[in-house]
Amino acid sequence: MIVQAAIPLITEYGSAVTTAKIARAAGIGEGTIFASLAGWALLATPERFGVRHARAIRIGVAVAVLAVSLLPLAGDGMDGGTRTALTLMHLAVAAALIPGLTGRPPAHS
Repeated sequence: MIVQAAIPLITEYGSAVTTAKIARAAGIGEGTIFASLAGWALLATPERFGVRHARAIRIGVAVAVLAVSLLPLAGDGMDGGTRTALTLMHLAVAAALIPGLTGRPPAHS
């Protein structure tokens, strides 16, 4: 989706294309682009440089990100039901994504 939106912009603007233009064209928030790039870097970098415990590093970072994402839920400004629902959504996403970090990446051909 992001790539499909970016290609025509790169063709039109070349190196002057901005992440804001790509985000608008893809219909996403600009922060989503940075988060996805950070995720890909976290996935690829340790294995590219031969880090022995790459999976453990990824899982540790994912758990830390989950913990940080829960911090705003401790503040004021929402009732108990909203806080519970948001906490459960965060935990559901973590439960779906974190186990996938333990699998082997696809073989490169």
